[in-house]
Amino acid sequence: MRSAPTMTVPPLFLVGDVGATNTRLAITTMRNGAVEWVHEVRVADAEIPSFDAALDTLFAASPVERTRIAAACLGVAGPILDHHARFTHRDWTIDANAITATLGGAPAKLVNDLQAAASGIDGLQERDLVALQPRTAVRGGARLVIGAGTGLGVAYAVWCGNAYKAVASEGGHAGFAPQNARQMRLLEALRAGGERIEAEHVVCGAGLERIYATLCNEKPGAESPALRAELDLRKGAPAITRAALERNDPLASEALDLFIDCYGSVAGDHALLVLPTGGVYVVGGIAAKILPRLAAGGFVRAFTDKGRFGDLAGTFPVSVVTNEHLGLIGATLIAKSNMPTAQPTSGG
Repeated sequence: MRSAPTMTVPPLFLVGDVGATNTRLAITTMRNGAVEWVHEVRVADAEIPSFDAALDTLFAASPVERTRIAAACLGVAGPILDHHARFTHRDWTIDANAITATLGGAPAKLVNDLQAAASGIDGLQERDLVALQPRTAVRGGARLVIGAGTGLGVAYAVWCGNAYKAVASEGGHAGFAPQNARQMRLLEALRAGGERIEAEHVVCGAGLERIYATLCNEKPGAESPALRAELDLRKGAPAITRAALERNDPLASEALDLFIDCYGSVAGDHALLVLPTGGVYVVGGIAAKILPRLAAGGFVRAFTDKGRFGDLAGTFPVSVVTNEHLGLIGATLIAKSNMPTAQPTSGG
């Protein structure tokens, strides 16, 4: 009797995009070079006490047992040291070695969340990108990935041999450098207490709130009572964005335009650091929510407002990534590259 053919079982990966506000975890696999989703959960960080609790939530409803995971990779919103991550905006820690132990020995890797995003660019489809500055990307040219959310993340990707290698940074904590008189007035207002002002203090969700508050102080009596009521209920940046985009609130619109001006300016500064002929990719939830206003031209105007280097900045492709799974795609690709060579097999 002829034995059944032996078939390779596709490896399963535990991947995560662990932000300061929300955590997205998934079990994925890859077929024909494309990422496929087996199971996914999204939890609000404020509703769970720890990352371990988020992991328990994933596996509690998953058809996959932990010991079937071949490798894991988590993109986390904070610096990583010696296989540990401590979050910048939340009192959480993650230990890669502890995760390996819970998975029965499968290797676990922690990377910066923007590093994971940068690693996922090659896994995108054309439909996942909206061009702000359409240019032809140079194969092998450096890439810049920048994303505003709870904080501001920055990563780069450089060509190494025959593939891109993502490089993490804490570029969001670089100093905020005003590019025009309006930005200078904003900086002066923000540093009234004498503290150092980072790019992240301006270009993130809380940054939009700071910009709006500054304008309210400059223009007493101009604020909409309806928007003030929402802000008093701690609805924050989303309320300002909705007022600008849906109700054309004058003060909210001015705040959003100044936010976009600062965002483009910061992105342009980072572009001059690496000359991203391979593309600039604007990622994160804020970009997707304000895409119509980003596409109106203010972002690119600020991005290319670089004096004698303005023409050079105008040669870089700039796109918004609309695929919310970018970080998980990148984490899957990293996990796959980090898994053990030998994989289990099963009879068919």
